[in-house]
Amino acid sequence: MKRWGWGVLVGLLLTATLVQAESWKDDFDRLCGQTAVAEGLTVSELDSLTAACDRVIRDIEKSDSVEKKVYLFRLKKCRNLFSYLAEVKKSQSEK
Repeated sequence: MKRWGWGVLVGLLLTATLVQAESWKDDFDRLCGQTAVAEGLTVSELDSLTAACDRVIRDIEKSDSVEKKVYLFRLKKCRNLFSYLAEVKKSQSEK
């Protein structure tokens, strides 16, 4: 009976970990999916995406995922694109 209880507890913990991992993976997919349309976004939208990337980067850094480095690398590239495009649009609007 005790083994069954421990099995349930371990199963719940694993499920909670997978659900937590899923949340940042969903955010990752949503954010990096915006790179295809990033050029048409406003400066405000790009700044918002950059801030969202920063939040997800912090979540990934806390993760125990073995794929963590790959996701961090890719998300930082997406973030840098959003930031670069926002700067370009800001400089163009000043001219």
